[in-house]
Amino acid sequence: LEILLPEIKGDCEVKLYKTPVALNGCRKAIRASTTDPLVYSVPGTYIVTWMYKDGSTSLTQVQKVTVNKNETLLKVYPNPTRHEFRIFIKTCEPFGKLELRVYDVVGRLVEARKMAANQEILFGSAYPASTYFAHVMWNDKRHVYKLIKSR
Repeated sequence: LEILLPEIKGDCEVKLYKTPVALNGCRKAIRASTTDPLVYSVPGTYIVTWMYKDGSTSLTQVQKVTVNKNETLLKVYPNPTRHEFRIFIKTCEPFGKLELRVYDVVGRLVEARKMAANQEILFGSAYPASTYFAHVMWNDKRHVYKLIKSR
């Protein structure tokens, strides 16, 4: 049996959905099995050992699994803008409350909304030209961005 198992890489978590299959000398498909975990969520490199059994013949094959740790990414852009602002939060970490609050220069709340991570949110298209402060509350931390809407 000649089996080429590619390395599997992923951010945050890797799930092994596909069980490798090989063909024996009679062109019969043999499905591999493993006693190793099929889900990896801690950053690092792992080796999964797959076992093929065909009657009294057995073969093992290894596959490298790499889980990358992505740092949390929080972007508010473009700034300045004439149209709308965008906010994007990407994370591997579990998070609790995620909320966006936008205030004008005199401290009045202009907009408030709850958000989910790993998606882009548009806001501010109806705001008049001015300076705003976007407060993103997330995991008990407050991130504040000064935003400028121009004409």
